[in-house]
Amino acid sequence: MLNNLDRKERELRKIGNARSLDLAHNLWHQHQGRNVMQPIQRIRYAERIERALALVETRTREGEPPALADVASQAALSEYHFHRIYRLMTGETVAATIERVRLAGALPVLETEGIMAATGQSGYSTSQGFARAMRKRVGASPSELAADADRLAAVG
Repeated sequence: MLNNLDRKERELRKIGNARSLDLAHNLWHQHQGRNVMQPIQRIRYAERIERALALVETRTREGEPPALADVASQAALSEYHFHRIYRLMTGETVAATIERVRLAGALPVLETEGIMAATGQSGYSTSQGFARAMRKRVGASPSELAADADRLAAVG
């Protein structure tokens, strides 16, 4: 059975793009090789999730993170089913993705303009909220990252 799945994966690589295949591959490994869905379904879901992820990243960088309903609609799935599939394929919730994108956008600003500017760039209303999110995600406070350029570069 594994050889048959490997063959199907090779065939699907011809028609799918690399990011979609990576998402489908992640789904396969998260379930420790159990065949939770057919390979072609994995590719189709990966393409939908990729469209949704692009919407999340674009709108979050613009400063208006999308609602779950908008993201699910982009993927042409119900909110419940979308969130379940999204988490399976990406390993994180939509909220965690939004937080990750917000913090990633703040890193260059943190390096050049400081903590308060990075707080505003990331969309957090207080520097304490920004620091709490950064510590949770990265394991260091913004002031620790700003003081250590090598560590900031490694995070970004």
